[in-house]
Amino acid sequence: MTSGPSAWTARPSSSRWSAPTYLWHVNLTASAEETCGRLCLGERNGQCVSIGCNPDPSKHLRCVGSSATWSQCVDCSPDSFQQDCGYWAEALLGAAQAACSTSCIARLRLL
Repeated sequence: MTSGPSAWTARPSSSRWSAPTYLWHVNLTASAEETCGRLCLGERNGQCVSIGCNPDPSKHLRCVGSSATWSQCVDCSPDSFQQDCGYWAEALLGAAQAACSTSCIARLRLL
């Protein structure tokens, strides 16, 4: 599967995609998924606007929307949440705190 002059290559037999799929346009993602018979899943801090977050329970990911056009996979495990939350915009921070039922302690230290 290729797309455009600087095409990414998706190899159905490969255990990994040749590029981070969370950066792909929705049309490229859909085409790659269909060609390879695999799902593209968002990982920690990756977008989940056009793809879902990895559902593996050990990853503690939730798709959190901060606007009508942006959502990202938030790791709700305590350590990861505190590592990441200090860098989020207010809209994402509020939504992530609600989705993960926690508060950002790291943010208080940054202010």
